[in-house]
Amino acid sequence: MNIGAINTQIQLKNYIGLAKTASFKSLNSVDTFEKTTVPQSSNEAIDWMQQTNFVNTRLTNIINNDDNIAGEGFNHIAYSIPDNEKYILRSGKADAIKGRIVSSEIKDIEDKNLRVNIGQPVAEIVFKTEKSPVIGRIEVLKKQTGEPVGVKPPSAIYIEDTDKLRENELPYEDISRKEAYARTIHKVAELPVEAYEKFLEDITLASKAGYKFDYYNSNNILVDDKGQALNIIDMDKCSIDVDYGSVLYALTNIEYFNTFTSRYEAPVMSDEQKMAAIDDTIAIIDKYIQAMKNKGLKFERDNSSVYFYKLLVSMPFSFFCKSFDTNEQWLKLKQMGVA
Repeated sequence: MNIGAINTQIQLKNYIGLAKTASFKSLNSVDTFEKTTVPQSSNEAIDWMQQTNFVNTRLTNIINNDDNIAGEGFNHIAYSIPDNEKYILRSGKADAIKGRIVSSEIKDIEDKNLRVNIGQPVAEIVFKTEKSPVIGRIEVLKKQTGEPVGVKPPSAIYIEDTDKLRENELPYEDISRKEAYARTIHKVAELPVEAYEKFLEDITLASKAGYKFDYYNSNNILVDDKGQALNIIDMDKCSIDVDYGSVLYALTNIEYFNTFTSRYEAPVMSDEQKMAAIDDTIAIIDKYIQAMKNKGLKFERDNSSVYFYKLLVSMPFSFFCKSFDTNEQWLKLKQMGVA
């Protein structure tokens, strides 16, 4: 605070106890006010990490504790942060923290134009340890809740162009995968139409901000039965309109339907389990289409993808439309006001 008068310095404390400097100068000088406090950043994740000294006090223990692993992909591992419901960590598999961190920097990588939570990165921790000359990087992502829908695609399970399983993967038709498929599509089917509407809103808003949903991998949708929500993760930066038919393809995980209902791929599911999968898929289709109608959205036949075509020719969709003929199916969708 510069006030013309006497050339001296005094320390003042304002009502929140922050120290400010007052300077008195000549009588002829113009009164001016200079703010000396450092404002918080526009990034809540960075503010939280700085206020808690997160990098120096907790980061290493979290990354080195396998109990915190929340998920694992081709190249990355996601870690939960104990006692934190806002963020998770994601590191490359080569970015293990070996030894004491000797230097670090937190970078703001948040997309300020993205007004919806799609599990996007908001900050990056760049660090160096005493035992490694390589600079490590760990992303801080917005946290999403729920269980991945269905089963991830075969390309994520088998090495490309071979029938060899990737490390730590189970066969595509393994009973645990069939159980996960049945359990999660049932959870999706049980959600109210309002959850589908919010899901469509989120994908639409993300698309307008320049993000594209990966239709091929149903695991990029999380079903939160407690929160009654469908949450999205791992959207790619890409300016392209939403293909709502392909989104429904992913939400039903229809790619796995034939494997689940097969009479030849052991373990063979019971007739009751197969019927339940059909009923759940039809319920998902019905609620999704109702949500589209409520939000004024439509399928586009001229621009429909191979993914949506796979759904159209499936048994559940044919049962829903009461026809195996795609022309009649499109007529049905048009009559419902979504085509």
